[in-house]
Amino acid sequence: MLAVENTYRRKFMLSFPISVASWHLDNENYGYKVLDKSCFLNRGTAVPIKLRPFFIDGEMTRGERRDLTLTYKGKKYKACIKMLTDKALLKPRTHLLWQPDFMELLAVTYPAYYKIMKSKERHERKPSDAILRVTRINGFTEYAASFKENK
Repeated sequence: MLAVENTYRRKFMLSFPISVASWHLDNENYGYKVLDKSCFLNRGTAVPIKLRPFFIDGEMTRGERRDLTLTYKGKKYKACIKMLTDKALLKPRTHLLWQPDFMELLAVTYPAYYKIMKSKERHERKPSDAILRVTRINGFTEYAASFKENK
């Protein structure tokens, strides 16, 4: 697999590995996200500004949406990268959003964690227990998804 090259990526001067918040990138083609409550209940997650080049070719404008596919065991799940429209923010937020079928996959893959996230009670389980791995398959339009549970 060839690394994806673009001028936007060079602008950010990424050096790997890189970690921001709950995202970790080992290289231009592989990264993982430690799943949190928003992944299970809000059908998505924020993408830190510094990690945008992993998902975005070029720059995006406020309100722009770019479709992509998450593929798990041969099944394709629709998702997108969306830049929010909040004009109060100097640098608008970017989110990776997926459809309900992918959220159901997360719930089936991590049933105990999903149950904890749905409850309003505080949980003792460490946030690193559930991981979504993402590997670039086709430019910025398709990524392989896989899962790992740390024990």
